[in-house]
Amino acid sequence: MGKTYTVKEVADILGYSTNSIYTFLKEGRITGIRVGRGRYRVSQEELGKLFHLKETQEIQATVPPQKSISVETNLTESSIKEIPSLSLHLEKTEDIRPSLFDWFISLTSIVTGFSMILFVKNFEEFSKVSLSQFFIPIKINLLMAGIGLFVINYLHQAKKFWYKVFYLIISINFIGNALLLFIGKDINGAFYYVIALFVMLLQLIFKQKGTITFKIFITILTVSFPIILFFNPSSISINQTSPSHFYLMPAILITLVISMITFLWACCRKRSGALNWISFIFVSMILVYLSYIYSTQLYWSRSLNFILVIIFLLVTSFWDSICQNYKENQRIIANIFADIILIFFVIISLIWIIQNNLKASVEQALINKLTFGQNIVTSAIDSSKDKIEALSNNGLFKEALEKKDLIVRDELIKNVFIYSSSFRRLVLTDKDGNILINYPQANLLVQDISFRDYFKEVRSTKKTYVSDTYEPVINGVKKKVVSINSPILDSQNNFNGILVGSLDTGLIADHLRQITIRKNKEYFILIDGTNQLISAPENIELSSNEIKHLTNNPDMEESLDLDNKLIQVHSKIKDTNWTLAIRRPLTNIYNPNNATNLLLNLIFIFPGLLIVYLNIIHINKY
Repeated sequence: MGKTYTVKEVADILGYSTNSIYTFLKEGRITGIRVGRGRYRVSQEELGKLFHLKETQEIQATVPPQKSISVETNLTESSIKEIPSLSLHLEKTEDIRPSLFDWFISLTSIVTGFSMILFVKNFEEFSKVSLSQFFIPIKINLLMAGIGLFVINYLHQAKKFWYKVFYLIISINFIGNALLLFIGKDINGAFYYVIALFVMLLQLIFKQKGTITFKIFITILTVSFPIILFFNPSSISINQTSPSHFYLMPAILITLVISMITFLWACCRKRSGALNWISFIFVSMILVYLSYIYSTQLYWSRSLNFILVIIFLLVTSFWDSICQNYKENQRIIANIFADIILIFFVIISLIWIIQNNLKASVEQALINKLTFGQNIVTSAIDSSKDKIEALSNNGLFKEALEKKDLIVRDELIKNVFIYSSSFRRLVLTDKDGNILINYPQANLLVQDISFRDYFKEVRSTKKTYVSDTYEPVINGVKKKVVSINSPILDSQNNFNGILVGSLDTGLIADHLRQITIRKNKEYFILIDGTNQLISAPENIELSSNEIKHLTNNPDMEESLDLDNKLIQVHSKIKDTNWTLAIRRPLTNIYNPNNATNLLLNLIFIFPGLLIVYLNIIHINKY
């Protein structure tokens, strides 16, 4: 290597301040050799070119005699003539450094679009506002516009027409996402896109180079996001993860803000390397934690975006250095981001494969439990039928009715109730529907049930009939009842009344609950032929659309519910119009104790470490 000069020597020769020379070096207007953090040397050849430019402007008098330094040059006369003036060279040379924020927006669009296409859950409440039809164009537009902006960044054509077109497409789709998230009450997600839109507008107006725009985005994000998250924790569902998370969250958010401010401050100083990396590690750990929480809720697009932010924070540490000679390093820069995109595609694809395989496994397990549940309900109905029919056909019971022997009649009814756990109450009526006895004794508001559909059905068919849900008033309280109704016929097969057995649906629900796994948050739903709930957990509310979807599909079917938060399997109960369904939350499939969750974490961490390793290799080259 030939002779080189320090920044101060170059400043003295050319008549500029050392700060100006440092600026020219960082912006690529002077080609220098980096020999340490914030230290540069300028080759004799480069200084020779600049020195001759200086001579053409006749500014030799500005250099103090005692500071003059002889410079050997090997420039030919023709090469000198081709060099413009020094002021034009230094002051009008275009800053060719690309904007890191442009690369960030392109990768964010690609990752968000691709993950929204593959994964079942993107936002929680869209189905409630009937806006899900807008997802398809948003997904495709984000993916394609992100790829387009990636190509524009690679070609370094930030002032071209297509750059503005792709920026506009991404901006419009970010606005759409922000509106949908705001309507869905996901304030954090909406605000993320609002911040991105604001900084994108700044970038279009001021066309900043280097890392400054990305640092503005990170500053606004890390200061505002924790504040919104603290006052609106529902969108991250902290209470669904662990109680300890709720108490740790304030400390974590405060640490995130302090660490991020420290990191940005360290980035602005030339000799704060250790502080820079320490604060970066703190910020990364917290962002990984938030990313993990979102991943447990299947919110992969936002989870992956947090990881992407971490990677770009790492890139800021060497972006200016690698862009010193952008034209020479253009391919290397493109390869760095291509590596990141490729690894993210691998991550997303693997998660999608695992998620679908696990979903299929859970569906099969739910199908097995549904079959078992059908057997429980069918067995309860058949057993109750047998007991009611046995009593209504009992010769001693019929004889007591003919002789109006109330003591024998009432004793037989009492014994059936006592020795059967499937009934809440037994009721006997005459042929006109007037209640003769109810056991256990209760104050029934209505004493004539001839208007009931089940009474009419039994009287006309003279066959045992399982009713749908109805609501009699018992002891002043309206209660949902399902009954087994058997006709009472005399020796000539004449209709003399019905025996009504009110089913204990709570007992059936208990039996169904025993075959579910509580930690998986599984539960059964039982619906009658009139779309009325027979049995469901108290905290579960089903919309009319959900019930219609269940009852209008008679065959066994696996599906996701309308808002994509549950996996369910349902089918009709044999010989009835009832429908039985079993559900499990999708978010619970990926619980911390699940072996698959461990695999997901390994998939998440390994590529991240690989990206860090690849980038460190690139750093060491400069």
